[in-house]
Amino acid sequence: MKIIKFLSLGLCLSLVMACQPKTSVSEDNAVVSYSQKFEDYTQLDLQQLENYASQNDALARTQLALRYLMGVRGIQTKDPKKALTLLEQAMAQGEPEAIYQLSEFYITPSLSGIEDRNKSKNLLRQAAEANHATAQMMLATRLQFGAYEHERNVEEAIYWYEKAVENGQMGAEIQLKILKEMKS
Repeated sequence: MKIIKFLSLGLCLSLVMACQPKTSVSEDNAVVSYSQKFEDYTQLDLQQLENYASQNDALARTQLALRYLMGVRGIQTKDPKKALTLLEQAMAQGEPEAIYQLSEFYITPSLSGIEDRNKSKNLLRQAAEANHATAQMMLATRLQFGAYEHERNVEEAIYWYEKAVENGQMGAEIQLKILKEMKS
């Protein structure tokens, strides 16, 4: 039960973090435009965001899907089906945030009304392999505890925590340190 509460907290944190800017640095130390675009999209009004999404902007579709899923920022009624459609469209365009959010969508029936743990497992790995730092940390956590259809694998958990640290995921360094101490 503690593992489920911990992982549920992880979902809540991931939804909050999805509305926060991501920090990523290019070779010339300028903030990558993706980071700024992500932050800008969290600030757009609904009409502007819908306009970008209608122009096949994958990140706009992802942000709009999160609004439909949560019923926030101009969305009066939650609409998980609309959220799913938007996330699938963004995923088809290769948007890592959409892939990660879909993995959470399929493991959180209280939000989505749908549960498919195997699909969630596969999508989470796909997002982690696309260098999505939050997905890397969540995959590591699920591997560490053997949760949500993941076989317990401490060595692989360490690998994904290390990748999450490399990609700037807050908290991954602490989890990695704890896991390594427990292992020794």
